[in-house]
Amino acid sequence: MVFTNKDLNKNTYTLGEVANFLSVHPKTLQKKDREGLIPFDRTSTNRRFLTIENLIKLLDENNLFYDDSKLIKHDVIYARVSSPKQRKSGDLDRQADVILKENQNLQNLIILKEVGSGLNDQRPKLQQLIKMVLNKEVNKVYITYKDRLTRFGFNYFKYIFEELDVEIVILYEENYETTEQQFS
Repeated sequence: MVFTNKDLNKNTYTLGEVANFLSVHPKTLQKKDREGLIPFDRTSTNRRFLTIENLIKLLDENNLFYDDSKLIKHDVIYARVSSPKQRKSGDLDRQADVILKENQNLQNLIILKEVGSGLNDQRPKLQQLIKMVLNKEVNKVYITYKDRLTRFGFNYFKYIFEELDVEIVILYEENYETTEQQFS
């Protein structure tokens, strides 16, 4: 099995985890550590571990790693309405359409649309977006208004996304009309 950056989501890995990656017995790795062939670090209780950097080097040396960090990232349009009635009236589609009209240079576009309360943090498409951002698959997230992403806690999203080099592009500022009023 070949591993990618997406498969490695921790900063350190135990001896057992490294053995699983390499499909070898932990005793084999202990021997290689004693021989100085694998750069294990030690915890305060003398347990072996590898940093993510050293694990990547080890996997790469064994032809078990593919660096997917250079792959092209996606621009994502995230559109949300609160009720099926709003979806039926076309508000959800209009959000995506207006972003598409205003932004001509979107790269590797993914459009995520869903119906759900802005207070609900368990929305499937929102969860998908978060996972994509954490996996470093996203360049920019486009929304019509801040509250389309979330009603509360927007600044948390903004801070985390910025730390992962993901820009949130907000089409319209606060004091907005409803989508129906805007497009009528």
